[in-house]
Amino acid sequence: MLSNTAVLAILAFASGAVMAAPQPTLAPVVRPAADIGKAEVYDHVKWGFAHGGAIDIAEKFRGLKPTAITEPTEASPIPTAAPDLAQREVKDIDGRGASQWTISVVNKMGRDIMTMHALGWGAAAPIRGNTGQGVLRNGESGSIVVPPGWHGNIPIVESGGGRRFQGDESQIEGSFVQQGNRGVILDINVSYVTGFSVPITCSCDVGVIGGCNKWLWDMSRCPNDNGVGSCRNPERDTWGPAHPFFKPCEHAAYTYAYDDEANTGNGVCGGDTVTCCVGTDCPRNPRQPW
Repeated sequence: MLSNTAVLAILAFASGAVMAAPQPTLAPVVRPAADIGKAEVYDHVKWGFAHGGAIDIAEKFRGLKPTAITEPTEASPIPTAAPDLAQREVKDIDGRGASQWTISVVNKMGRDIMTMHALGWGAAAPIRGNTGQGVLRNGESGSIVVPPGWHGNIPIVESGGGRRFQGDESQIEGSFVQQGNRGVILDINVSYVTGFSVPITCSCDVGVIGGCNKWLWDMSRCPNDNGVGSCRNPERDTWGPAHPFFKPCEHAAYTYAYDDEANTGNGVCGGDTVTCCVGTDCPRNPRQPW
């Protein structure tokens, strides 16, 4: 008696069937793990940005505005030990040397998340990373590898239940550009300027360099729930202070447009990897007010 495999082979031969790689479709395809983002135009009106943050710094030095995109690979372990201020200042002077950086996103939410990577106009595209729908399952990770000249953001929101990207999401902002006579510097910050969806902290060899791991949804009432997974920030265009909903993360993540104390990741990292963790189980930023 022929096996199932043999029967299938005979039928395929008889019908002249040819095995081919699946063709792309217009509908978005959910890919497992290792994907950060789908093509998206970087729009200041939609995404906003932190004044004095990584994207703002990149654009000031390059005299640019934003546009287009790309994406990820795999993550590395999250470092712990947080440096004191003196250590940060030394790194700020001489902690540059990597010719490329890996920016990883690790999902510790306990449920799936969606990610998107928007590349700034005129910026260098990531040199490694997959393009996809940007769904990271719980416990999975994805990453991009960026060259000098890159700047962009990675907004994140929970997956499912009608949630979607609206421009009100928690964001990782980053740049790896020439900063005057300092050289090509990596800058990373976490921004809740446009709104909050999920908690994020980012770490490198010196410890946590930005973000806040507080689950703000349970700490006070959201002033403007957008109905698709994010709390819209009413202080997105102000000098502050932070709205009470965002107050537990003030100066740790950007909680209003000019919350500049939150940008502690500019030029402080050695090595070549920054890991951004999503969830309340992520490393705590010592700059969190409580």
